[in-house]
Amino acid sequence: MEFLSEEIFNTKYINHLAWLDGIAQLWDGWQLDLSGYSIQGFEFKNYKLREAGLHLMKIDSSFFNGCDLTYARLNSSMIKDTAFNACQMQRMQNWCVSMENVTLNNCDLTGSDFKYSSLVNVSMCYSDLTGCSFAYADMDTADIRLANIMEADFTGTRYDYSKNLDVLPDLCYFTDMDGRTYMIQKNEAVTYPMPENFAYLPAEKLNKALHISPEQAQEMYNAFVAGWVNESVDIVRYKAEIKVYNAKNEMLYGFTTDECTESYADFEQRIHQICAAERKKNKNIIIDVRTLKKSGSGRKYEEIDCVQDYK
Repeated sequence: MEFLSEEIFNTKYINHLAWLDGIAQLWDGWQLDLSGYSIQGFEFKNYKLREAGLHLMKIDSSFFNGCDLTYARLNSSMIKDTAFNACQMQRMQNWCVSMENVTLNNCDLTGSDFKYSSLVNVSMCYSDLTGCSFAYADMDTADIRLANIMEADFTGTRYDYSKNLDVLPDLCYFTDMDGRTYMIQKNEAVTYPMPENFAYLPAEKLNKALHISPEQAQEMYNAFVAGWVNESVDIVRYKAEIKVYNAKNEMLYGFTTDECTESYADFEQRIHQICAAERKKNKNIIIDVRTLKKSGSGRKYEEIDCVQDYK
């Protein structure tokens, strides 16, 4: 990996500024590309690094102050013992980035993507993480207290909220051990299950962490421990529409069974039992059974079977 000299950087940076100005002035330049370089001990103050290519870099013991890194790409870079202060870092691409002992203080990271990243001893205090994605990232030692994490995505993220009860976004997405994704919303009644690491917290601590009433916290806790999952993407539901006709093909009555999540074999057996009970009540009837099925959180059922039973 080649070390980046100040001379090379200055040349590239001048061309980058020309490229940025060229958007409006039609003046040719070159977009900054520092991919693959190694830097150590650099100090960047008020630099315009917007849309720069910074992937596969090694950044060590450096300082970024007041820089514009909007839309920059840091994918697969290694950053250690480095500080970012009051930087504009919106919508950065940070896939698989490795950060260790890094401070992101009072930075705007709105919409930035940290998927699959390793954030070891990374402090994001006072930063704006609205809409950031930390999906499948390792954040177990990260500090996001006092950060704005509204609508951040923590799907599959390794982060122990039980150690940081005051840290919970207003709206977040989580994935449980079975890979099911669900949502939790602060200050709302219990509509969704909670992240798995809350299952080991008593209701009074949940109340403090989620800022909801003790009753809601207890309900949420009980629901999770019971294994309840609302509108899970992998749940299949069945129900049946049953109509009873007389010998003249006149409908006597009809009804719909309650939806259930039994296996199809168990559901089918239950429908046979219902039909047998109907036959005992009436003679010379036709029982029309239409089996319906839906998967996941969709509202629409589809017909998968239609059977007529004669008596």
